Amino acid sequence: MRIEVKNGGFKAAGVLRNYVGLRLMSKLDIHVWQVHVVTVQLADVYACGGGIDKRCRMRAVLVPSGEIRVEGRDPDPFAAIDQAAERLARGLGRALARGQTTKPSPAEVPGQGGRGRPPVPAVEVRPWGAAPSAGATCQ
Repeated sequence: MRIEVKNGGFKAAGVLRNYVGLRLMSKLDIHVWQVHVVTVQLADVYACGGGIDKRCRMRAVLVPSGEIRVEGRDPDPFAAIDQAAERLARGLGRALARGQTTKPSPAEVPGQGGRGRPPVPAVEVRPWGAAPSAGATCQ
């Protein structure tokens, strides 16, 4: 899963970027194989009551196809990120329950097999200290 954060001019941009990554990885941990890329947009917006809120929009592109869009708003940017990450996790769970997405084969996921990945070498399992068998080769 790749995470792209587009900052809306916040002073603590590095801290927010790290927080977004941590929250997404913690919320999507068991479904991370299902998400190809998450684009996160952080911005200041005017609230209905006259104050300034922070908005966090997330767009997840799913493997092999589909997307989920969510938004979170709060005066605290960390709370807005929390809301959006929670909504994204729930939306991904609903999409999986409806069967909109399926677990891809390793060849379909970039960097997870298919062309360009070296084959896994054969490994011989033997007790500790035992000598290798007659036809065994070391890789």
